[in-house]
Amino acid sequence: MNAANPQRPWLFAVIAATMIVLSVFAVLELRSARAAALAAIRSHAECEELAGEIAKLGAKPSHVTLQTQSSTDVAGRIEAAAQFAQLPMNSLVRIDPQPARRLGDSVYKEQATHVELREVTLKQLIEFLHHLHGSKAPPGPGGGTSFRAKSLYLTAPAQTTIAGAGTETWRVELTLTYLIFAPKNAPARK
Repeated sequence: MNAANPQRPWLFAVIAATMIVLSVFAVLELRSARAAALAAIRSHAECEELAGEIAKLGAKPSHVTLQTQSSTDVAGRIEAAAQFAQLPMNSLVRIDPQPARRLGDSVYKEQATHVELREVTLKQLIEFLHHLHGSKAPPGPGGGTSFRAKSLYLTAPAQTTIAGAGTETWRVELTLTYLIFAPKNAPARK
């Protein structure tokens, strides 16, 4: 029994030292976890702020004009896009500007124009729309206006070839729009 007594204090010393080391390690891990949690809270707050800014920007239109474009200007831009897309001369059947309408209770009006195209390939249609969206009117009353396709209907015509080339052509009805900044209490601009 006396032989076992000298080992007990050593065993208790080892256990006590292990407990101290584990306690120090736990405190260090706790501090590290606390620092990571605080950093995550700061990151979350920053993300919330950025998400709010993105939501605000998403609610605002990216292309707005201050004045309504004349029907002649709109038709000219559509005809230029048709020429850019190499549409045949008789493909542009109708350009029908509509009156501007207020968008809900906002400060914006939407100017729509109905367009009808015939015997157009999908490639030509994409080039036509890309040109209308990407090109902006020269500076002036309607400067900076970029059209957007609000609706698009494709119908396959009875004749589906161009000059026997075997290329599919389509009849297209679309509505092009652009936004006008027009506060309700502001004087009308033309």
